[in-house]
Amino acid sequence: RMPAPFENRSSLSFLVEDVDGCCEAAAALGGRVVKEPHDTEWGMRSCWVHEPAGHLIEIGGCER
Repeated sequence: RMPAPFENRSSLSFLVEDVDGCCEAAAALGGRVVKEPHDTEWGMRSCWVHEPAGHLIEIGGCER
């Protein structure tokens, strides 16, 4: 299940140029990918990662 924002921890969002590359880098640094990079119906590319301390991070940007 997708954790709700602010569920026991804080949630952050970052806008980047390369969502897929940032998601891979976050996973390589110990993040746990919760939702793989995907294109949204409102025109963003997005993924969700829990960083090692458990905070939920959205990495988003324009679709490719």
